[in-house]
Amino acid sequence: MVVIGGGLGGCAAALTAQRAGVEVEILERMDSLAGVASWTGQLLTWILRQEAKLMGGGAADIVHLMESLAIHVTPEFDVPKGNVTFDVTRIEAGLRHLVEGAAIKVRYRSRVVDVEMEGNKMVAALLEDGTKIKGDAFVDATGRTGGVEWCEKLGQGCVQCMLKCTVFGDRVPISTKAGVPDREEKWNYFPMPLIAMESLSSEVRNKIEGTPEGYSYHPIPGELLERDFTNDWRRPDRPVTKRIKSNVPGMLEVVHVPFAKCTLNLPLKYWRQIPGFENAWLVQPLSADGETVGTGFCAQREKTMRVTGLANLFAGGLRSGRYTAFVEVMMAGDLAGHNAARHARGKDLVSYPSSTLVGFFLNEINTECTPNEWHGPLLDDTRYYAKGFSTTDYGEIRERVVASGWLGALGRKLA
Repeated sequence: MVVIGGGLGGCAAALTAQRAGVEVEILERMDSLAGVASWTGQLLTWILRQEAKLMGGGAADIVHLMESLAIHVTPEFDVPKGNVTFDVTRIEAGLRHLVEGAAIKVRYRSRVVDVEMEGNKMVAALLEDGTKIKGDAFVDATGRTGGVEWCEKLGQGCVQCMLKCTVFGDRVPISTKAGVPDREEKWNYFPMPLIAMESLSSEVRNKIEGTPEGYSYHPIPGELLERDFTNDWRRPDRPVTKRIKSNVPGMLEVVHVPFAKCTLNLPLKYWRQIPGFENAWLVQPLSADGETVGTGFCAQREKTMRVTGLANLFAGGLRSGRYTAFVEVMMAGDLAGHNAARHARGKDLVSYPSSTLVGFFLNEINTECTPNEWHGPLLDDTRYYAKGFSTTDYGEIRERVVASGWLGALGRKLA
C-alpha cells in the first residue's frame, strides 16, 4: 500500500495498514512529517479520542503521542483535561519515531505529480523526478490546500507558511489526477500566526506562559478595532474587506504552543501597537504582512473512504472532508488505511458503524458530498446531542464501541 502525504491523516493510515499486515510506504513531498500539526498544536474532541483509542488504529498512537507532549490542558464538556495544547516543536520527531519504528518506509522529498491508471484502477504514483511507485492500493492524504496558485489568486502571494510550497513544490491532489473532480472549493485564510515568545514583553510572556489553561487575553487598542484593513492586507487590484474579529470582544486571545499563537492576524506594524507586543516578530507565516490561503479541495468519497468511481484509491485525512479537529482527520486516515489494506488483501470494505460517534460524523454529516454540496461541522448538528453522543462517561463510550463490534478492530492483523 502506498500513502501519498505524511501529515496526520497519512501517518494514521500507514500505521493502521501496517497493523493489518500489509507492506506500507509513505511518499512525502517535504523533508518532514506532521503537516499542519507542527503549527496548530491543539488536540480537541475528547469523546472521539476515546473511540480512537478503543478501536486501536494509528490514530490511537498519535493521540497518545500528542497527550504525552501536553504543555496545557483545558476542560471540554465536563472533562477537566479534555482539550490538550501540545508542544509543536516536538510533534514531528515523535511522529517520525512512531512511523519508522513500525517499519514503515518513508520517502521524503518525493512529490507525486501524476498517476498511472488502468481503467478505474490506479497502478502507480509518478514522482517529479520520473520515478514510478507501484502499489496494490493507494491512499490520497495530500490535504486540501490550494498551494501558491491560490495564494497568488486570493492573497498577496506566498507568505512562506508551514506548507513550504516554494521549496518542495505545490500539493498535487491525487484523486483529481485519477479523473475524479474535487468537491466545490471553499477558500479561506488561516488567521493564526505564531509569534516568537522572546519578542514579547516580559509581562506579556509571563502571563501567557503562566496561565494554567494555556490561554491568555490581551486588550486590543480601540483604534485597531475600528480600522478597516482592506488596503493593508490585499494588493490594490484584489481588495478584500477585513476587520478585526475576536472570540472575546476587544481582547486578543493567545495560546501557548510554546510559541504565542493568536486567533487573529494583523500586519506587523499593527501588532506592535498592542501593549506588550511592541517588538513582536512573526515566525509563522514568515512574511509578516500576509496570511496563508487555505481552500477546501476535498475528494468525493464513499463511506469506506474509497474515492467515488475508483477501485483502489482511498481518501484520508483532510483530503476526505472539511474537518476542523485532528481526531477526525486521523480517524478518517485510519479507515482509509484499513480499507486500502483490505482491498490489497482481497477483502470486502467496511465503514464505521453509525452507532459510534466517528461513524455518525463521517457517514451522516461528512460523506458522499458531490460538487456544490457540503455538510457542516460535527457540533453544529443537533442530531449529535439527540443520539446521546455527547456523553463523557467512559463506560458508556466503551460500551458503544463494544456493541458495534469495533473494539480493537483497527489494531488486528487481517486473516
